Amino acid sequence: MEEDITDTQIGNLEEENDTVNNDDAAAEVGAGSTFLSANLWVQLTPDELTLTKSGDSIMNDIMWPEIPDDIMMRVLSFLPLRRLFQMRVVCKRWSNLTQCPDFNKICLEVKAPVLAPHPAVCYVYNRLGFRWAVFDTAEGKWQVMPNFHARFEDERMKNREIYVASRGLLCLLEVGTIDVMKSLTIWNPLTNHEQQLPKFLSLWSFPLVRIMVHYDNTNSYKLILSGNQNYPPQDERYSATEIFDSAKGVWVQGGKLLPNLMFPFSNGAVCNGAVYYFASRPMTMYDILLKYDVDEDKWSEIDHIIPQNTYCTPYLFDYNGNLLTLMHLLSGPPARNASCAIFHLDFNTREWTILTHLPELVYMDFAYIGGCLASGKQLCVTGNASNRNLIVAVYDDGEHNWNWLPTCPLVPSADLIERHTTFTFHPTFHNPRFVLEQISG
Repeated sequence: MEEDITDTQIGNLEEENDTVNNDDAAAEVGAGSTFLSANLWVQLTPDELTLTKSGDSIMNDIMWPEIPDDIMMRVLSFLPLRRLFQMRVVCKRWSNLTQCPDFNKICLEVKAPVLAPHPAVCYVYNRLGFRWAVFDTAEGKWQVMPNFHARFEDERMKNREIYVASRGLLCLLEVGTIDVMKSLTIWNPLTNHEQQLPKFLSLWSFPLVRIMVHYDNTNSYKLILSGNQNYPPQDERYSATEIFDSAKGVWVQGGKLLPNLMFPFSNGAVCNGAVYYFASRPMTMYDILLKYDVDEDKWSEIDHIIPQNTYCTPYLFDYNGNLLTLMHLLSGPPARNASCAIFHLDFNTREWTILTHLPELVYMDFAYIGGCLASGKQLCVTGNASNRNLIVAVYDDGEHNWNWLPTCPLVPSADLIERHTTFTFHPTFHNPRFVLEQISG
């Protein structure tokens, strides 16, 4: 069970009716584990897993079928992320248990490691597909994750890439031969649940604004697109906003962006229920802070005070209700990058103040800084080293120190790599509420 699970195994899981013979996986979950129930105390030891002459495990024949579902779910809840994906193909019962609503409640109750937020990275290979990996804090190493395997045969040959990531959901873009968005699919990798979204209201060419807002009380989300690159920034169609509401199952027109703004090809942030993006006007830096009020469906510019001798990167991220960004610190004259720091915005004074500096040695190892994210109490700065490999510097806000994550196993290729993105993957066993509009003839 040390090898990674294959995409085919994950994709075919829903169609399997027979138990996969995998005693090693059962032994890995059970051996040496101890758990308590009101009616049952069980201690599983390696001796109880001794194979009989027929090759069948005593544990499989006697113990596993007798363990109640609630006890089994409690055992499985302690598995780290990669082991949970492996466990899903051991047998249909285990797979079904992870999709039971009670399993999510148990995981929350025991603070299961699988539900912890994980830093993640995705590499897109010249629109031929993608590979992605997460850093499993429970095991302290990167894990290459299974790729999307469409449930329906005619969907499996389509090339997709991760376009938007939010919590435990990935929004996959179907890539065509021209710069036009063909379709979007929402995928929960943990449950392998997928849902293709309806057609857009307009013809879109890779919106510069793309972000998801979640609503826990209704288990739904809104996907927001704006900044249509089919049109120049001065065209009002560039400023159009389309919103998909999963609770209603339809795309609707939203409020228009402020006119004549340029956007970086980087994600904004959802903070306290509102969407924030950096933008710029022609020939200026990305120093315009925009806010989209989802409830009022309105874009507005936020006054904010940028400290002297700094300039903004286009990266915004949320950290426990605080809006954070990374700014370069300048020295001179002549002005040049000397270091950088993570700042947070005081919503009352509208001033950016330093949360922490990147140590000089950390800063100098970056040939390019490509993003920032928060994962639990860890603030991650991602980018490329001089050899183009992904590097991730982490600030622990509890310990107040910096360290490096191990090298990511996804290595860029000079021939195939197009770009990489980083995000926080927050696994969930909840599939979002999704209602398709019923259209009468």
